[in-house]
Amino acid sequence: MNIFTRREVFVSTSLEKASQMRAKIQSGSVECMMICKNLNRTGRGLYYGTQIRNVMEYRLYVHKDDVELAVSLMNKPGF
Repeated sequence: MNIFTRREVFVSTSLEKASQMRAKIQSGSVECMMICKNLNRTGRGLYYGTQIRNVMEYRLYVHKDDVELAVSLMNKPGF
C-alpha cells in the first residue's frame, strides 16, 4: 500500500484502542497499516521542572477503496 492509495481511518494516543480498531478492520479481511509517531518535544524549549512523558500517536490507514468497509467494521460492537 503506497502513500497515494491509502486513507486515514483512525487516530488515537491509546495503543490499546488502536490495536482493537486494527483487529476489527483485519477481521473483515481488509489490509490495515498502523503508523506510530512520537509527539514529545525534543531539543530546545524544555525548561527546568517540566515533566517529560512519552506521548505516542497511532494512525490507522487502509486502501482508499476499503474506507467504507473499514469504518463499518470499526463501528460494529464487540472486542
